Amino acid sequence: MGEGARTDLPLARKIEGVIPVPPDITYDYLQLAMQKGGKLDQPFRGEEILQKIDESIPNAWIVYNKYSLPLPSASPRDVCLERMWMPSYLTRNGTSGMALWSTHHSHIPHVQGFTRVLAGLSGFVLSPSTSSDSLLHTNVVILVQIDVQDSLQTMLEGSYKSGLLKIGLRTAFAHISHLVEQYYEYIQG
Repeated sequence: MGEGARTDLPLARKIEGVIPVPPDITYDYLQLAMQKGGKLDQPFRGEEILQKIDESIPNAWIVYNKYSLPLPSASPRDVCLERMWMPSYLTRNGTSGMALWSTHHSHIPHVQGFTRVLAGLSGFVLSPSTSSDSLLHTNVVILVQIDVQDSLQTMLEGSYKSGLLKIGLRTAFAHISHLVEQYYEYIQG
C-alpha cells in the first residue's frame, strides 16, 4: 500500500491496496456502507442534498454538510461537494468507483463562524485484478485532496509528516477491507 500525490491543494494523499473480494461486491458494499445508517456513514450523516443532476450519466448530486470538530479552538467546518458514483457497466474494463469535488451552489446555507473545506478531485477507483490463485480481487486506489484551512490544516500536515496520519490511513484501509470481506462472507452464506 503506497501513499503520495501532489496537487495544488495543501493535503493530497493516495492510498492503494487490494481487497480479496470481487470489485462488484466491494462497490455494492461501499455504496451501502456510506448511506445513512451504514458502517461508514460518519462523514455523511448530516448531509443535505441540494440538487440531483439528472442529465449527467451517471447521475451526480450536489451535497452540503457541516462538521463540528471536537478540538479546542477549532472552528466548525462546512463543505459543498458534487458527488458521482460510477458503476462498472459504464466502463470498458469493469472499473467502478466514486468521485467528488468541491463546487459552489446557490442554495448553500450561509452559516456564520464556519470555515469552508475545499476538496479537489477525490474518491476511489475499484478495478478487477486476478490473483495468482486465479481468484478475482479488487485493486483499490483512494485519493484525497483537501484543504481544511487554518490551524487544522497545519495539524493534519504535521501529523502526516510525523507518520501518525500515515498509520491512521493504513488502519482505516485495513478496517474497510475487513468490513468488505465480512460482507462478502455474509452474502456467500
